[in-house]
Amino acid sequence: MSEPPAAGRPDTQLAAELLHAMGTAIEAGVNLQDAGEALERARREIDRCEAPSLLANRLTALAAGLAEDSALVRIVCALRDRWQDQLVARRIAAINARLAADAEAGLAEASIADWQDALAEAVGEFRFDIAQHLAGALLPMPAQLRPSQAVLAACCRAAIDDRWREARALFVQLGGAGTRTPLFRARALTIQAEIDAVVLQDFTEAAIAAAKAEELAPGDWRLSFVRARIADQQKRPEEAEAHFHRAAEAELEGGTAHAAWALFRARQGDAERAEAHLQSALRPGINPLSGLLAEIELAGLPPLFETRRHRIATLVARVRLLAPSPAIVYDALIEAARAFEANAQPEAALAWYEEARALDPERMKAHLNRGYLKLAQRDFADARSAFRHVAETARGAVDGYWGLVNLAEETRDWPGLLDAARECLARAPDWREMIAGRLRSIANDLLASDPRPAEDEARRFYDGARAILGERFEPSYRNLLGNLAYRGEQYAAAATQYRAAIAAAGTTPDARFHGNLALALEEVNIAFPDRTELLDEAIAEVERAQALRPDDADYPPQRRRLRLTRAFVERHGAAARLLKQDEVRLRIRLEPSLVGLLVEQDEAGTDQLRKVFSDHIGLLRAAIRADCHFTLCGVRLQDAPEHAGTKGWWALQLGAREAETHEADPAITAEALMAAITDAIRRNLPGLVGHGEAAEIARQCAGAAVPAGARLTRLMLNARALLAGKGRIVLPEDRAALLEGAGPEAPPHRAGPPPPDAPPDAPPEIERIELATGSDAADPTTDWAGVQASVHAATGVVVPLAVHRIDPAVPAESVRLRLSTRPGSDIDIRELWSDEIAERLQGVAARLLGLVCVRWQLEALRAASPELVAAAEATLPEAVLLERLRTTVAGGASILNLHHVLEALVVSEAGRAIDAAAALQTA
Repeated sequence: MSEPPAAGRPDTQLAAELLHAMGTAIEAGVNLQDAGEALERARREIDRCEAPSLLANRLTALAAGLAEDSALVRIVCALRDRWQDQLVARRIAAINARLAADAEAGLAEASIADWQDALAEAVGEFRFDIAQHLAGALLPMPAQLRPSQAVLAACCRAAIDDRWREARALFVQLGGAGTRTPLFRARALTIQAEIDAVVLQDFTEAAIAAAKAEELAPGDWRLSFVRARIADQQKRPEEAEAHFHRAAEAELEGGTAHAAWALFRARQGDAERAEAHLQSALRPGINPLSGLLAEIELAGLPPLFETRRHRIATLVARVRLLAPSPAIVYDALIEAARAFEANAQPEAALAWYEEARALDPERMKAHLNRGYLKLAQRDFADARSAFRHVAETARGAVDGYWGLVNLAEETRDWPGLLDAARECLARAPDWREMIAGRLRSIANDLLASDPRPAEDEARRFYDGARAILGERFEPSYRNLLGNLAYRGEQYAAAATQYRAAIAAAGTTPDARFHGNLALALEEVNIAFPDRTELLDEAIAEVERAQALRPDDADYPPQRRRLRLTRAFVERHGAAARLLKQDEVRLRIRLEPSLVGLLVEQDEAGTDQLRKVFSDHIGLLRAAIRADCHFTLCGVRLQDAPEHAGTKGWWALQLGAREAETHEADPAITAEALMAAITDAIRRNLPGLVGHGEAAEIARQCAGAAVPAGARLTRLMLNARALLAGKGRIVLPEDRAALLEGAGPEAPPHRAGPPPPDAPPDAPPEIERIELATGSDAADPTTDWAGVQASVHAATGVVVPLAVHRIDPAVPAESVRLRLSTRPGSDIDIRELWSDEIAERLQGVAARLLGLVCVRWQLEALRAASPELVAAAEATLPEAVLLERLRTTVAGGASILNLHHVLEALVVSEAGRAIDAAAALQTA
């Protein structure tokens, strides 16, 4: 290969360059006619173009038209690059001479404009490699130049590396008054506007820069191009489309606008038009490099990848052949890597990234993208190395530190995350809101993550985030401390912090703080149920949260729950709040009058029976009141999983007794089903009348004062007999029959025990069962609530609360459930599931009943059925009642409905007393 010619006069130098190129073509075996024609065209382009960047574009377009002869393409590209270097060198020499002359004349600042125009010309054509040579040349620049020559050279290098945030100072400088040529100054301003919009998301500054550019060069294609980019960023596709159209029409010698337009259309899902724009970017006679890069990016789109992946290597090779700068080849390698990474081909992507790193180890993008790919593969060491390299080599860039933020979050390195976030904020102040949001999100997730950090570790993270973000983070900081206290069940402390968050938010309230305060107040109220003002405050706070964020789906149910709780407290007393976590006991307290129980199982899983019954219950209740002069007691629906294998099953239970059971055809009509249920209830009306219903009937018997005890029992028995005989009670004609035997001559009854010392609304202490286990035994109390509910559903007995303790005296292989201190009261429950434990307890359910538990159940009944409880206390001594209940359970029966069982005992006892009195009167 011939050596390149030495430097000389421009015309002599060009002749020498052309002669050298022809010699190279002959050595390569290129057809002389083809070589001569190509080099003559190159000479004409060189003769008419002094701007290095424009010359490079035209010679690249010329070389691209010589695709059939790659040797000739390389020769033309080599001529382009050598002559471009000559033009740049001559430009620098001329500027140097003017600066030196002006410095001697004391006019140094005036000659800076020549240098700045040359910079702006290169920048306007995105030839940052040429700009870097100009900015970094050894020139006698005045010391007062701001930014300095060194800073502008660094900005050019940052632009080559796509570090636009750092490069922005270059475009601000070139877009200022020091650049004399309006077009070059306008080009710098449009790039500044693109950085402001795309990188900094500052659309106000972008609009100002674009407006200045429009004043300087209103017809320049790059102004329309940047307006299209801004509109695309602001999610205004129609406006972006119009600007792309104007830019493409105005750009006469390049394919940049068409290439960007093709990518825009592809993102809009219009592959056909994207392809048309791509072909326009690759049309003959223009520099095809923008189009080639766009074609690589399009090939990486998932819908197109499989059909175009084979072309990616060819396209990269084409860019490598034509590119006037290694920076463009680097961009092609990065796009190829991204294409394979986006389509789950990580090994191929890594290979392209390695090639890019080898081409230019100082550029950050290959290192950065490779780091994220390694992070996705959970190769944390390699990812950390990549991010650290970017942070250390591109010290002014935020990118490497943001990679470290992501890595630290993935590895749960909270101190490292805070350090990296601090570095990010120092380099990208405009990221403050985004960084704050990320830290808030991580801080909130700490309490829900698995595994959770320790409380002091979480607190340190919150303090670190507060130190980074300052006063604007104070409301979130207080809210996070509230969440931390809430997680630790320190609800009063949580409420204090939530109030502090609300106060810190001031005039910019946050719905979350008010909603969280409502939750904390609700929990504090559970511990202090008498403080109903906490419920009122909680309701007010959740209403504020809902007003601030009306579309949030969480607040309406929270508000509804709090209002129901408030109504519950007003109806049943504050002490009932103590039972919130004990649903079995709470149900006994609130549903003591549920005598009738309709049990259903819908095999199809559509809840057909439940829906039909719910739709008609109001009508049925009204009909029975009209016919029988008492209100039908609570009737509820309950699943029966043991009957799930049948085609359809339902039963009517009275207390624990199944009065009727039925199989139902799944195709039964709603009317037929309701008729069957109604008939079953009417057939069993006598069993539905208890003391409460008898008292309601008595109030309708004009002038009949029927107190509790045996007289009310007599009236209840009479009402049952009337219903059994004719199915209804007619007043006033049935008054005499109802009051028969319930007169004042009935004998007195034994006095019942005195009421307990505890107030009516406060449940007495409940017995506890101890679980004594060996030190290595599994804890059998994991699903104790399920055990409790299962035993209650089967027997009606409320299993006392369980206490689990480790007993060193118990062998490790033994787990015992201790029912009492009496010998032989333990149950061996080792290796049993919760349902097996429940089955064992059902067998000893009678032994679980004690006086304290019976008293509590009586108190639970008293509010709803005072007559019944008064009759029980007057008729049966406490000890007798306990033994009767134990006998009932031990005999295999259930006391699921204590109301019904007590009525049966009271009626039996009172009936004997009435019979004895009648016998004495007869004698």
